[in-house]
Amino acid sequence: MSQGKFPWDDLLDQDQEHEREYELDVVQTPERTAEFGSAGLSRLPLSPPLVVRLTIFNRHSKKPINADTELPFLVANLSLYSADGARPLDECTHTQTNKKHKMLYGTLVSSTHQLYDESNRQGTFFVFPDVSVRLQGRYQLRVTLMRLAHFGQSSTVPVGEFGKALVHTRTEPFDVVPLAQYVAPATTQLTRTFHRQGVRM
Repeated sequence: MSQGKFPWDDLLDQDQEHEREYELDVVQTPERTAEFGSAGLSRLPLSPPLVVRLTIFNRHSKKPINADTELPFLVANLSLYSADGARPLDECTHTQTNKKHKMLYGTLVSSTHQLYDESNRQGTFFVFPDVSVRLQGRYQLRVTLMRLAHFGQSSTVPVGEFGKALVHTRTEPFDVVPLAQYVAPATTQLTRTFHRQGVRM
């Protein structure tokens, strides 16, 4: 599909854009998963699934605003960091072949979902039910909110090419363990609540 510019300027003028403030809140952070190494077909996703709430405020009044016309243009993109958040770890190098491999696999981009949480409060959420990590260790995920600028075929959203980064947040550190040591966490109430609303969790 060829690239085409979104009619963003028709939806939000410059003054409106400057009045908006974006907040990401991690409401469900992953606890653990098993490394998949070279066995991509048998990989397990992070559990519980990462869930991030988006709130858009008026910069001056600090009150939430209705941004329904903007939501179709907003996505959240994941990247992998060390547990202390100091080092990006999106790639690793195979010690024998010297080839680089992606550390994160799965669906790393989420569009917005209008859902009710476990307290029956409606909100705007990004949901990541299918994210796996290649190698064992302790990590964080960085979540970047982006406003799309172009249509594209990529499964990731490079900053500056397809969109504008608006704000980011990080998860708490989580563990990736050998498959033989992996014990799945219990299913959370939030996961069950979203599943009942039709979200694949």
